[in-house]
Amino acid sequence: MVGTDSRLGGQKGGEEAPENPLMTRHRNPWMLYVDGTANTRGYGAGLVLVSPDSFLVEYAIKLEFKASNNEAEYEALLSGLDFAIEMNADCLRVHNDSQLIVGQVNGLCEAKELRMLKYLEKVREKLKQFQMVEVVQISRTMNTRANALSKLAASDVTDSWTVYIEILKRPRIDREEVLEIEFEPSWMDPILKYLRDGTLPDDRKEA
Repeated sequence: MVGTDSRLGGQKGGEEAPENPLMTRHRNPWMLYVDGTANTRGYGAGLVLVSPDSFLVEYAIKLEFKASNNEAEYEALLSGLDFAIEMNADCLRVHNDSQLIVGQVNGLCEAKELRMLKYLEKVREKLKQFQMVEVVQISRTMNTRANALSKLAASDVTDSWTVYIEILKRPRIDREEVLEIEFEPSWMDPILKYLRDGTLPDDRKEA
């Protein structure tokens, strides 16, 4: 689903995490909200990407493999960073409600498990692709939209989905990343077209 930013957590204006003065002074950053879910119903990740001019894209990932809650959080973060890179977001502010994940990414706490170390290494590789980026922790109430997407992706209810869905067969840390050149139409094409020239799809529902 695409649209305009209307306070992602249902909060009133001004209830964001503290702004980074250096980032604000340079340019208006892209805003990324990510969350992961692992429960008895399934595993999923959700993200919301907001452009500097408040263009909003929602995206959900269904994880078709067993994952801990922290692994689902990392899958959401990696997917969000990949999505932001695809959108040519050079200045990015990432929001997540996991104290552990944010702490590990920012070097405030240590990742001890091998899989967490692998996830952390991949995240740090992605972060290098941005001119300016920061990862901040927010409260769960300020991350409700991404949380809802992750829970939706983890469920078996697929016929009512109106957001972009990706099915992830295996963890990102268990596969080699290769440079893919795609010539076929992509679901991101209408989004990129809107960001470039403001043109919406002809289909009203898709727009």
